[in-house]
Amino acid sequence: YSCQLSTTPLRLMAFNPTAGDASEFLAGFLRHTVGHVLIAWLRYFDSDDDGDGQVSLEEFTTALRRLNFKGDAEVMFRQIDADDSGFLTLYEVDGKCADLWAAFRAWCAETFGSTEDMVAQLRGSLVELGPSEGDKRALRKQRSAVPPAECTFIREQFLENAPRHGWFGGFEDAIFTSLDRRKTGYVTQADLPWFEKARSQHNRRVQMRPAGNRSTMMNTAPGAAAKRNPMQALLAFMSFLRSCSMGGNLMQTWRSLLDPDGSLHVQKSDVQRACAQVGWRGDVSVLWSALDAPNGRAALEEFGFKEARALALFRAWAYAAAGGIQEIWQRLLSLERGFQRRRRSLLLQQQPLDALDTLDRQAFAFAVGRIQAPGKAQVEDPNYLFSILDWEPHGKLQYKDLRFLEFWEPVKWLSEQPDLNVAASFKETVLSKYGNHPVKAWRLCLDMDGTGICRWVAFNQACERIQWKGNCAKAWLGLDKQSLGFITLHNINAEVAENLALFRRWCFATYGGVAIAFHALDADGSGSLSEEEFVTVIQNSSFKGDALAAWNALNLEGSDILSEREMDFLDDMELDMLAAYVSATEAAEQLEAEKHKVEMDPTRRASTVCADFRRHSIVSQPQGSDDPSLLLATPESRVESLQSLGLHREPEVGSQSLVSLMTLPSLVDSKSVKFDVESPAGPASLSKAPK
Repeated sequence: YSCQLSTTPLRLMAFNPTAGDASEFLAGFLRHTVGHVLIAWLRYFDSDDDGDGQVSLEEFTTALRRLNFKGDAEVMFRQIDADDSGFLTLYEVDGKCADLWAAFRAWCAETFGSTEDMVAQLRGSLVELGPSEGDKRALRKQRSAVPPAECTFIREQFLENAPRHGWFGGFEDAIFTSLDRRKTGYVTQADLPWFEKARSQHNRRVQMRPAGNRSTMMNTAPGAAAKRNPMQALLAFMSFLRSCSMGGNLMQTWRSLLDPDGSLHVQKSDVQRACAQVGWRGDVSVLWSALDAPNGRAALEEFGFKEARALALFRAWAYAAAGGIQEIWQRLLSLERGFQRRRRSLLLQQQPLDALDTLDRQAFAFAVGRIQAPGKAQVEDPNYLFSILDWEPHGKLQYKDLRFLEFWEPVKWLSEQPDLNVAASFKETVLSKYGNHPVKAWRLCLDMDGTGICRWVAFNQACERIQWKGNCAKAWLGLDKQSLGFITLHNINAEVAENLALFRRWCFATYGGVAIAFHALDADGSGSLSEEEFVTVIQNSSFKGDALAAWNALNLEGSDILSEREMDFLDDMELDMLAAYVSATEAAEQLEAEKHKVEMDPTRRASTVCADFRRHSIVSQPQGSDDPSLLLATPESRVESLQSLGLHREPEVGSQSLVSLMTLPSLVDSKSVKFDVESPAGPASLSKAPK
């Protein structure tokens, strides 16, 4: 994803004006050169104090010259500037990063009353951190005034406090680096030139909303962003829980803060206590109103759908394969012991039996993969499941970590299997009920509260509304392929959703909002737009989508005019914030998956060699012995020890294997051997140590 920091080395060919998309080439160049498109854009292109978001040809060529670009910058500018406006915006270069930046600016305008308020709130209580002494000395040399600590916030403060105040778009590290345009390590009011314009546009959008809806958007106090509507408060709280957890899932904070007894249900008082404990600034009452909480209790799937589904699938699989949680644990242990028998035959022969009753990630994944349950019950991702169960985390599982599942009764639909055919049947039915108009079906059936998302309860109600008799659970899971816990218009009709997202981007980039754009397009002040007014103006602008398709999507009544009510709902859907949230979730999952690959690949686990050797050498010593070198007393024992660590493999061409080095005659005296592990990606090396 373009919003992720790039760590790939620069290997780009010279710009070819006749080959490929110029904007795609520029985005790739910026990612490889600077690491992130948004950072490059704010530091080199849109670096003016006015922060207008528009980059002229002169600014464009100057920025590329500073980045040592060797191609024809003017030709690239002309190709990207398809509407001949004479300037470029971030939307024309990278839509995803533009969504992220637009979402952050809108959130700031809705959450903080001024730049002073923004700095104070994001600084929080960690005032003493401030600029470092090195930064202060550097600024003194430049004869610049050093801002006091209370007028700045630093990276750590931003990462901690932005989610507390309701930001759920992720990528906090990249955003802070983008704000820190001068590379000082802190942000002041002077680094926020765009804020006043964003705040002004927000206030104008509030004033243009109908009186009945104005209260949902009005912001008169800090922290109001998380209070605007229940769904946004819920997404903000979920994002905050994930930001406080390790491994990209929220199970760590769920168990430690909300649900220490493992019932997988919480009450409102539990949420209030946790929010007070960690300092989340949202409105718990508004958050609670977004939950399906019968009898005053909300289940795990209301907060972390993916985590709840993984646990429900594992529980169903365990009962189908072995009859219970304790029984499946014994089978897993039995398989693990067989898998590790050769590896541990020497090292663990004197370890007490009860100490063996643990499974690390690799052993757990291996054992789960060897058990077949009858029917369709299965565990989709053992690595992800391990991260959820190992919430403390210890790096290993015991029976006590699974026992809570014996007392949990999940709702049946959580362990259903998705069915794409059933999902397609639902889409066909709901569209036919509303004249094959995706937006009409979405607004009048699935997303009746206008939040831009549809969760399980609303989906069930929609199935009843259209009297659909299919399997709701299979259809829901077939639509929510990413296990986000909600679906969007994109799941009903991706083409229409993407075109409307482009239209919303254009409205915000050009006018500051959809309702504002409506009044700007309504040149005669009639309170409505004809097809000619709408299509002609938009086609002659920088809009990159299909203007006629946007007209048809917005025109719910099928008439020859478009009313403001049919168009301004896009203001409230927060599509850019939602896109940033989904991108951040996917990026976190990709990062966690890559981490699991490293842990599971024995050729990439060299960083664990010392710790494993230390642990195994201690447990394999005779009682009363303090000499760990007995583990390496003979060449045979050294080879067996390496096998136990997964390091016995064939050497690469031109190199010696670790086993061959360990059996050299010069290393027979094991007291003269020590391990040096300097790189997690490289092999462990051996060196002579003083006796």
